[in-house]
Amino acid sequence: MTPAAGFVGPVGAIVLGVARLVVLAGLALWNRTHQRKPLAGVPLPGVTVLIPAFNEAKVIEASVRRALASEQVNVEVIVLDDGSQDGTSDLVRAAFADEPRVKLLTLENGGKARALNHGLALAKGDIVIALDADTQFEPLTIARLARWFEDPEVGAIAGNAKVGNRINLVTRWQAVEYVTSQNLERRALASLDAIMVVPGAVGAWRKAALDDVGGYPVDTLAEDQDLTIAIQRKGWRVGYDIDAVAWTEAPESFRALAKQRFRWAFGTLQCLWKHRAILRTRKPAGLALVGIPQAWVFQIAFALISPLIDLALIASIVGTAIRVWQHGWAQTESDVLRMGIYWISFMAIDFLCGWVAYRMEKREKRYPGLLLLAQRFVYRQLMYWVVIRAVANALRGPWVGWGKLERSGRVEAQATPETQAAQDTREERPSQYVLDERACRMICPIAAAMVGVCLTAIGILRVVIAVRRANTLADDLLALDAVLFLIATLTSYFALRTVTTKRMHELERVADVTFIAAMLLMTVAALVMTYALAV
Repeated sequence: MTPAAGFVGPVGAIVLGVARLVVLAGLALWNRTHQRKPLAGVPLPGVTVLIPAFNEAKVIEASVRRALASEQVNVEVIVLDDGSQDGTSDLVRAAFADEPRVKLLTLENGGKARALNHGLALAKGDIVIALDADTQFEPLTIARLARWFEDPEVGAIAGNAKVGNRINLVTRWQAVEYVTSQNLERRALASLDAIMVVPGAVGAWRKAALDDVGGYPVDTLAEDQDLTIAIQRKGWRVGYDIDAVAWTEAPESFRALAKQRFRWAFGTLQCLWKHRAILRTRKPAGLALVGIPQAWVFQIAFALISPLIDLALIASIVGTAIRVWQHGWAQTESDVLRMGIYWISFMAIDFLCGWVAYRMEKREKRYPGLLLLAQRFVYRQLMYWVVIRAVANALRGPWVGWGKLERSGRVEAQATPETQAAQDTREERPSQYVLDERACRMICPIAAAMVGVCLTAIGILRVVIAVRRANTLADDLLALDAVLFLIATLTSYFALRTVTTKRMHELERVADVTFIAAMLLMTVAALVMTYALAV
């Protein structure tokens, strides 16, 4: 097996992913010129803004005032204090005692979805918007969302969520992802009536549609996606308005980002499984033929196989380098050029589609093309790992918490620069897994040394095999090296996680120990096989 042959499988998968990106960009451009237009000059319906709050005393007043400052639309605001312990309700009473448009509902802590359902029962507006306290609406955002509901078939409108705290590499990467992935996909799917998610950060719902499905669902982590799919199954249409902008706060560290995206990925799995009957009934058609299948293939399946694709690409590159060293440039020039052409073509298409996405965003002044290309080497691998964890947890079946994000209050909205909230001091729910620092200091060096020794031994044996055996055998063993590296990495991770875990459920501990034992056996077997081939 030559490196060029080993490159065919990864190339096929990458071609499929790039083809999807091109199709999304094309559909988004088509939607830009063929999108249904809202009726002009028609009085806008009344809007109820629900603000669920849990320990939001530092930001709740600014959040309510932003909603009340909305232009061209009549709004009422209902603050839903879900058991706050920091005086959130007292602050709202003091600040808005003379404001008839503001209502306060103080509840026992029961979760965001339950709080929203309590607010929905009191809502007087025909349109309902759930606003997170850390999200900043522009003055015309609510009016732009509400204008679409003159069409009686519209059940919900998704807005354009943008990252407001672009302070480091993590948040800037998310800002790029929001523009080139989430918003581009939402605009493309809108042309096929296949929108999967009305984002919780910015979206409006017809109250009749919410009542039609029983309000906000409480049995999934991604209640916004669950609700989006549910109302479409009832016959309501979901649209997208790129000009209805909200500036939201994104996680500012890789750890916080992984925590948030794990919740999203797990919630997506719950929604896809909950609404699996769509594939059988083929109704609604947009979700059955496009939305649900593309979510299974590109959000779940692709994420599961992407690490193997990356490893195969690395193995092909290493194999080509070895062939150049063994046989010279003349005999390997075609393989190198072929791989180079493929890679440059894929990156160029990725770059071009990103440029198209940014050209459709009026508020984005500069296209960070290099930042987009750099995503392929760190950021996307993190997203793949998050999905793999979510699938593993779904198969294993433990309860998964909300994974609440700790806020920093550093959102910067272009249209509302005056709002600079202080740090949010929400109490975070205790995690199911707690890393013991002392155990970590003991185990990490040991695990790293074991992995290093294992890979060094495999590398030495690999050189021996390359020298003593046929080149075909040497090339075939490159794949074995990649698998061994993956096994060693997984083994060290799960060993560290098990040793440094407190209060782990006994069944989960047994499952993890069993998995570690299987990984170790596979590693030993692979080492024995490699040694046998070497001697």
